[in-house]
Amino acid sequence: MRIISHSISMNNKYFIAIVLPEPTLTVIEQLKLNLSSKFNLKGALRSPAHITLHMPFEYSIDKEKHLLNALSLFKFDEELFLEIKGFGYFDKRVIYADLTPNKNLNQLYNSLKHFISSNLKIENEINNLRGFHPHITLAFRDLKKHQFDDIWQETNLYNCNCSFNVNSISILKLNTVWEVLKNYPINNFI
Repeated sequence: MRIISHSISMNNKYFIAIVLPEPTLTVIEQLKLNLSSKFNLKGALRSPAHITLHMPFEYSIDKEKHLLNALSLFKFDEELFLEIKGFGYFDKRVIYADLTPNKNLNQLYNSLKHFISSNLKIENEINNLRGFHPHITLAFRDLKKHQFDDIWQETNLYNCNCSFNVNSISILKLNTVWEVLKNYPINNFI
């Protein structure tokens, strides 16, 4: 008799992001729902509308409390006001709501990346290779190349000029979908 063992992961998946505040969150979520309904795009619906600051990573289930406590020590004392202006895409595989360039957002990203690397020994490897291009994903994983032109044309029918203050960052955890596990205030402007 042969015994087959299955490896059970003792890790959870997490990522860190700016989850859009209301009413901007509802505007972007409605756009994602409209694209999903018209083109059967479900991938972007697996997480709330957000700007990724640290790509998904695995972390030990037993150390989740340590992870959450460590992140509570991160502070960013710059005002952060973001503007969404129109849309963009990456190689006909990702369509996103675009952000105007923002020096403080880049500083937040770099500060958080350094903090996580130093305090938790977790690297943001993909962004290290590609660089930081902040955006809000509308369609990606299930976007088919033959659909791209139609989806891109549909996306550009929407007006997506929004602005908002950022007062917190969030850690999200993968269950069936990505859910906000905890929010952390990042500045004194709350």
